Amino acid sequence: MAKPARALTGKLAVITGGARGIGAATAAALVAQGARVAIGDLDEDLTRRSAKELGGDTVGLRLDVTDHAAFTAFLDEVERDLGPIDVLINN
Repeated sequence: MAKPARALTGKLAVITGGARGIGAATAAALVAQGARVAIGDLDEDLTRRSAKELGGDTVGLRLDVTDHAAFTAFLDEVERDLGPIDVLINN
């Protein structure tokens, strides 16, 4: 029997607070389903390490969601570097 196609293969998901806890678990689940993932979190070093551990096409960027301009710049950078965002999880 053929393996079912993964619905998220190639889709771009962005997760705020993605370097730890529920955000990191969500990122891991999306990567396992074939999604490309961008995580944002306050601790830049932890975010980059977490992205590397998740593997695949995961990228990690510093993000302060309380700063509207920074949040907009984060989304702009993700779209510029990775393409259109298919899923946004505001964790």
